[in-house]
Amino acid sequence: MVTESPVEFEAQDGHELSGVFIAPDAPRGGLLMSAATGYPKEFYRRLAAYAADRGYTCLIYDYRGVNTGNDDALDGFKADVEDWGRLDFAAALSALAIKVKDKPIVTLGHSVGGHLIGFADNYARACGHIHVSVGSGYWGHHKWPMPLLGLLLWWGYGPVALATKNYLPAGGLWSGCALPRGAFEQWRRWSNNSRYFRDDLETRLRPHHFEDVTAPIRSFVFSDDPIANPRTARVILDAYPRAETDMRLIKPGDFGLKKIGHDGAFRARSQAVWDAILDEADALIA
Repeated sequence: MVTESPVEFEAQDGHELSGVFIAPDAPRGGLLMSAATGYPKEFYRRLAAYAADRGYTCLIYDYRGVNTGNDDALDGFKADVEDWGRLDFAAALSALAIKVKDKPIVTLGHSVGGHLIGFADNYARACGHIHVSVGSGYWGHHKWPMPLLGLLLWWGYGPVALATKNYLPAGGLWSGCALPRGAFEQWRRWSNNSRYFRDDLETRLRPHHFEDVTAPIRSFVFSDDPIANPRTARVILDAYPRAETDMRLIKPGDFGLKKIGHDGAFRARSQAVWDAILDEADALIA
């Protein structure tokens, strides 16, 4: 039997975060699912329930300032991507560790969710990591028309939204949940650098733990993803220089699918992909 339990837990700075445990009666491990930028935790519910059927206690959660139910509260709300890693990802990993006790934990990050591991001081609690559509946000390495759309978002629509709302609202050129100003501006700065956040890791973001992560990382990249491709995925994997990394490039047809793209791996049609992802999780906890 799989049960779902809403949970509230505090980050290290006391900020309250919202999540859901989706768990079997007798779990053999934990799976922490960290969202892409602007995606609500509910988007990952189907895969989490499927993983629970395979024996994993899963935690899906929202980063601070995302999926709040009151977008106007983001006016003046301070949060950036670094906070999502140092504070929110770390707190979620601790909450899952308490839930599963001494059982092994694997993290599963979608897009920016795979960028966060090295910011967390408790990174070593996970025995392995799975990246799904994780790549750098640098527009120059994305497939057309994403470079044009990105530039319009970052330097056209986004600045107008910040000037009028003081945050990035949902809608218009932005299809995700509303984002805090700091998260948008940090993402924009990194995405205009071919090294993405690597320069900041060497300077303004220290201390961090990217160079300390040794647990293996398995990266799933899809041939029709306009954002995460072998080149952009390698930028992120190389940010973890001591981790053993492996990249798997998948064509949608390999799983009988017409398309996967940047988020299709989490949609109901992609159950065959879920099995491949969870097979990697099984190997990491073995």
